[in-house]
Amino acid sequence: MTGWTRVGVVGVLLAAGPAAADGNVKAGAEFARRHCAGCHAIAGSGPSPNPSAPPFRGITRNWPAEAVAEALAEGIRIGHNAKPMIDLELSIEEIADLVAYIGQVQR
Repeated sequence: MTGWTRVGVVGVLLAAGPAAADGNVKAGAEFARRHCAGCHAIAGSGPSPNPSAPPFRGITRNWPAEAVAEALAEGIRIGHNAKPMIDLELSIEEIADLVAYIGQVQR
Protein backbone atom coordinates (compact mmCIF):
# COMPACT_ATOMS: atom_id res chain seq x y z
CA MET A 1 0.00 0.00 0.00
CA THR A 2 1.50 3.35 -0.92
CA GLY A 3 1.83 6.21 1.51
CA TRP A 4 -0.99 8.11 -0.18
CA THR A 5 -3.23 5.07 -0.06
CA ARG A 6 -2.53 4.65 3.65
CA VAL A 7 -3.31 8.29 4.24
CA GLY A 8 -6.53 7.84 2.28
CA VAL A 9 -7.55 4.79 4.32
CA VAL A 10 -6.83 6.53 7.59
CA GLY A 11 -8.64 9.65 6.40
CA VAL A 12 -11.71 7.68 5.42
CA LEU A 13 -11.79 5.84 8.74
CA LEU A 14 -11.17 8.95 10.82
CA ALA A 15 -13.81 10.86 8.88
CA ALA A 16 -16.18 7.95 9.39
CA GLY A 17 -15.67 8.12 13.15
CA PRO A 18 -18.33 5.91 14.70
CA ALA A 19 -19.31 4.75 11.22
CA ALA A 20 -16.08 2.75 11.12
CA ALA A 21 -17.72 0.67 13.83
CA ASP A 22 -20.35 -0.14 11.21
CA GLY A 23 -17.98 -2.70 9.76
CA ASN A 24 -19.18 -6.27 9.47
CA VAL A 25 -18.58 -7.84 12.88
CA LYS A 26 -18.90 -11.40 11.53
CA ALA A 27 -16.35 -10.70 8.79
CA GLY A 28 -14.05 -9.13 11.39
CA ALA A 29 -14.39 -12.20 13.62
CA GLU A 30 -13.52 -14.48 10.71
CA PHE A 31 -10.51 -12.31 9.79
CA ALA A 32 -9.37 -12.42 13.44
CA ARG A 33 -9.73 -16.22 13.53
CA ARG A 34 -7.67 -16.61 10.35
CA HIS A 35 -4.96 -14.02 10.96
CA CYS A 36 -4.84 -13.01 14.63
CA ALA A 37 -5.84 -15.93 16.86
CA GLY A 38 -2.43 -17.58 16.68
CA CYS A 39 -1.08 -14.89 18.99
CA HIS A 40 -4.01 -12.85 20.37
CA ALA A 41 -6.94 -13.90 22.52
CA ILE A 42 -9.68 -12.78 20.15
CA ALA A 43 -12.65 -13.67 22.37
CA GLY A 44 -14.03 -12.00 25.46
CA SER A 45 -12.01 -14.12 27.86
CA GLY A 46 -8.92 -16.24 28.14
CA PRO A 47 -5.22 -15.57 27.74
CA SER A 48 -3.48 -14.80 24.47
CA PRO A 49 -1.54 -17.77 23.03
CA ASN A 50 1.45 -15.40 22.93
CA PRO A 51 1.69 -13.72 26.36
CA SER A 52 3.19 -10.61 24.73
CA ALA A 53 0.20 -10.13 22.40
CA PRO A 54 -2.59 -8.09 23.99
CA PRO A 55 -6.02 -9.72 24.12
CA PHE A 56 -8.53 -8.10 21.76
CA ARG A 57 -10.86 -7.40 24.69
CA GLY A 58 -8.46 -4.77 26.03
CA ILE A 59 -7.22 -3.14 22.85
CA THR A 60 -9.70 -0.27 22.62
CA ARG A 61 -9.50 0.25 26.39
CA ASN A 62 -5.84 1.12 25.88
CA TRP A 63 -6.01 2.73 22.42
CA PRO A 64 -8.94 4.53 20.77
CA ALA A 65 -10.56 2.72 17.84
CA GLU A 66 -9.22 5.42 15.50
CA ALA A 67 -5.65 4.64 16.60
CA VAL A 68 -6.25 0.92 16.05
CA ALA A 69 -7.66 1.63 12.58
CA GLU A 70 -4.70 3.86 11.76
CA ALA A 71 -2.20 1.23 12.91
CA LEU A 72 -3.97 -1.41 10.82
CA ALA A 73 -4.02 0.91 7.79
CA GLU A 74 -0.30 1.57 8.12
CA GLY A 75 0.45 -2.11 8.58
CA ILE A 76 1.34 -3.16 12.08
CA ARG A 77 4.88 -4.44 11.94
CA ILE A 78 5.73 -4.55 15.61
CA GLY A 79 7.18 -7.64 17.18
CA HIS A 80 6.33 -9.70 20.19
CA ASN A 81 9.67 -10.76 21.63
CA ALA A 82 11.29 -12.96 18.98
CA LYS A 83 8.11 -13.41 16.93
CA PRO A 84 7.24 -10.53 14.60
CA MET A 85 3.64 -9.63 13.99
CA ILE A 86 2.32 -10.63 10.60
CA ASP A 87 2.74 -8.09 7.84
CA LEU A 88 -0.66 -7.57 6.23
CA GLU A 89 -2.03 -4.83 4.06
CA LEU A 90 -5.69 -4.58 4.90
CA SER A 91 -8.43 -3.05 2.76
CA ILE A 92 -10.67 -0.30 4.15
CA GLU A 93 -13.42 -2.90 4.56
CA GLU A 94 -11.16 -5.34 6.40
CA ILE A 95 -10.02 -2.60 8.77
CA ALA A 96 -13.61 -1.49 9.46
CA ASP A 97 -14.65 -5.12 9.99
CA LEU A 98 -11.77 -5.87 12.35
CA VAL A 99 -12.25 -2.65 14.34
CA ALA A 100 -16.00 -3.42 14.60
CA TYR A 101 -15.21 -6.90 15.88
CA ILE A 102 -12.62 -5.63 18.36
CA GLY A 103 -15.18 -3.08 19.59
CA GLN A 104 -17.77 -5.81 20.11
CA VAL A 105 -15.34 -7.96 22.09
CA GLN A 106 -15.06 -5.05 24.55
CA ARG A 107 -18.73 -5.38 25.49
